[in-house]
Amino acid sequence: MTDQTAGRPPLRTEIGETLRLAGPAIVARAGMLLMSIADTVMVGRYQIADLAYLGIAWSLSTMLLVANIGLLMGTLVKTSHAFGRRDYAECGRVWRRTLPLAALAGGIGFALCFLAEPLLFAIGQSPEIAVEGARVTIAYGAGLPAIAIAIGCQFFLEGIKRPMPGMIAMLAANVLNVALNAWLIYGGAGVDAMGADGAAWATTASRTLLAALALGYILSMRDRHRFAVRARAGRNWTAYREQLKIGLATGVALMAESMAFNGLTQVAGLIGIAALGAFSATMNLLATVFMAAIGIGVATSVRVGAAWGAGDRAGAERAGWIGFGLNCVVMALVAAALAPTARDLAGFYGLDADAQALAADAMRLAGIVILVDGAQAVLANALRARNDVWPTTLIQIACFWGVMLPAAWAFAMPLDWGPAGLVAGIGVGTLASAAALALRFRLLALRDRRAPFSDTVRHAIPPAKGTPSP
Repeated sequence: MTDQTAGRPPLRTEIGETLRLAGPAIVARAGMLLMSIADTVMVGRYQIADLAYLGIAWSLSTMLLVANIGLLMGTLVKTSHAFGRRDYAECGRVWRRTLPLAALAGGIGFALCFLAEPLLFAIGQSPEIAVEGARVTIAYGAGLPAIAIAIGCQFFLEGIKRPMPGMIAMLAANVLNVALNAWLIYGGAGVDAMGADGAAWATTASRTLLAALALGYILSMRDRHRFAVRARAGRNWTAYREQLKIGLATGVALMAESMAFNGLTQVAGLIGIAALGAFSATMNLLATVFMAAIGIGVATSVRVGAAWGAGDRAGAERAGWIGFGLNCVVMALVAAALAPTARDLAGFYGLDADAQALAADAMRLAGIVILVDGAQAVLANALRARNDVWPTTLIQIACFWGVMLPAAWAFAMPLDWGPAGLVAGIGVGTLASAAALALRFRLLALRDRRAPFSDTVRHAIPPAKGTPSP
């Protein structure tokens, strides 16, 4: 392995490449959130009870969706590694290995949705919410295999630095979702009004379209033969294990994060209805803005992974810090925009006066918190791209559960800061995560400089026969 410092492109060129990859990734990730927003807004105009069923179902099915996203993260990492060392046929083999894994993971998720009714009864929901919410959960769950396949395809395309097709497919799926919502939620053209059920089935149909478009593009792209996307992946169990190891670790981290944030929502509910409404609105805003950090994280992962696969350890380190710095700049601009507009944004959510005041304070603070939250997400992606899997996951779990939750509880309850205290707790936890991950990324880079090739990436880069040198 060599540092390959000679002939490296200018910094502005590398920043431009990160932005080129990040833009479509941001839109594609935001598209998943936009489906939820469209469902919520359109069902809310139909009937408030159906909105409750939809909310319960979305929270349950999203946990499974998050698990699928994490489980398939190995596709992005391993594709970028192979692409970096110009083993294009291996890129295709990674994708072929992904398809059965995605279908299996999505199918298991769908099967688990049938446990929604007894689960809702067990946690004390009313019979009406348990029965109706479970039915909507199953309708959402039917689309989990399709969205898992679509995510696997999207990761493959991003790994070979072609994020645009995935973005276009997601936009088309969102258009279909809105159209089907208007038909199935409210009824018409021979279909009775279905309310929340209609929204869930519309999303499932849209996810199926998304998977079909992604599969169709990959199987028909001009250089499909170079990437061997139609060839058999073979029974390379070592490669399967490598992909799955990354996916399992990422899935555990995402699930732990999701459960921790759900815990914060429960704390907000203990404070009161106004606090719950304010915190929910703040988290919705935070999730929307966080799409930018996710997109930058994906672009960083691709660039770090490509450099790592090519044996360019200095390039991998540089790509990671460029992604980190870019996130800081973008999120600083977001913080500056949120400070004077927080009260107006709180009013957009239709909260009453008390909840709106609480949300305004929380949203101002969220603008600062998103900077460190985005930073830790980008750094985690950079570390996984260089095969640092379980240590990264353990750092995130320790910070979310050992730092964020206790701090949020202390700020919100004993100190009586309300929703702003919960957001402050998020800031403390994610700051700890960002600091720990940045330190680990730096220490690993220093170790790489001292270690020979065989000690750093011999096992990270499986040998490829007949592969030209990068």
